Amino acid sequence: IHPKPNVTATADTICINEMASIQASGANTYVWNPGGTSNPLIVSPTATTNYTVIGTTTFGCKDTTTTFITVNPKPVVTATSTAICANDSATIVASGAATYLWSNGYSTPQIIVSPSQTTTYSVIGTSNQNCIDSTTSTVTVNQNPNITINDVDICAGKTAQLNVLNGSASNTYQWSNGSTGDVITVSPPATSLFWVNATDINGCKDSDTAFVNIHPRPDAQFMADPNKTTTENPKINFVDQSTNATIWKWTFGEPFSPNNTSSLQSPSHTYNGVGEYIVWQFVQSDFGCRDSIKHTVIIENPYAFYIPNAFSPNSIHIDNQTFKPKGIGIDNEQFEMYIYDRWGKIIYETKDMNAGWNGRFNNTGDLVPNGVYVYYIRFKQKYGVEKEFSGHITLL
Repeated sequence: IHPKPNVTATADTICINEMASIQASGANTYVWNPGGTSNPLIVSPTATTNYTVIGTTTFGCKDTTTTFITVNPKPVVTATSTAICANDSATIVASGAATYLWSNGYSTPQIIVSPSQTTTYSVIGTSNQNCIDSTTSTVTVNQNPNITINDVDICAGKTAQLNVLNGSASNTYQWSNGSTGDVITVSPPATSLFWVNATDINGCKDSDTAFVNIHPRPDAQFMADPNKTTTENPKINFVDQSTNATIWKWTFGEPFSPNNTSSLQSPSHTYNGVGEYIVWQFVQSDFGCRDSIKHTVIIENPYAFYIPNAFSPNSIHIDNQTFKPKGIGIDNEQFEMYIYDRWGKIIYETKDMNAGWNGRFNNTGDLVPNGVYVYYIRFKQKYGVEKEFSGHITLL
């Protein structure tokens, strides 16, 4: 006869949304309800909850006990916000908890502050059960308006932003064109004068004026002749087609080339290797107005790719004994080929362009049955363009 265990369990007290730990002792294994078989049991109940645990010894003898987790509510802390003028004091009050700690170090529910600018204070409230909540209080400091707007120079067809400097979010603004707000966007057809009136929450006003000066702008445009060529003839002529421009600047997309830039109106550039190159034309007028445009030119290796449509492993011709696509201008490091049977199962795959399929599963063992198989081939040309091919191959 084996003795019955004497199972005991600890209790715990938490605040809502916290984790609690209760642990049973006196037996070898435990089953909690609710819960599981962990011991200690880590839970996060949303209300005070009783937990029953059954403890079992190695001989199968059992005992049961009950414990509980007390869940205390979280306090709801609130704090007043207010607005003051510069150099004044404000009283802000927190409520909803037993004790308080403000971000400026004070520990009373009510504090007096004198910020020089709009400031947000945080406060942590603690209940009698040591549960906490936090909130913020904002003291808005209003300054007398003292606004400025500056002249703006833009090119024809562009937009200009007129910004109120030294303004305040509490001010209201009225512009000569009927707009409101501290920033407006305008696009006058000719040089124009704008003014703005600012009014703060106390009715104080200030005003200022500014010119938006309009200058003509150029239009960038060019043609690449040709826009695609090979390494056999890598020279490209760039023909300027811009208007209203007096200054030209080019970049040819080869940052490591000593000849990557030019200030000629219609330059030429000889590329040093394969690739896609982004060519930029930057133009500027006598008034400093600018425009730019880009085109892509391609320098590629001579490229060709051939895929046979049938092969016979038993052919007397060596070239016909394997399925091996061939080509030039291909990056063998970026080559993939897959062979599928009619059910979609991969029967051969390789990343070596020079390794063909000999008609066997994974190129070993017996030949697969004669018939039609599906291939999928993917690779990159040596200048980076990705190619994909799929189709059928007949094994004879």
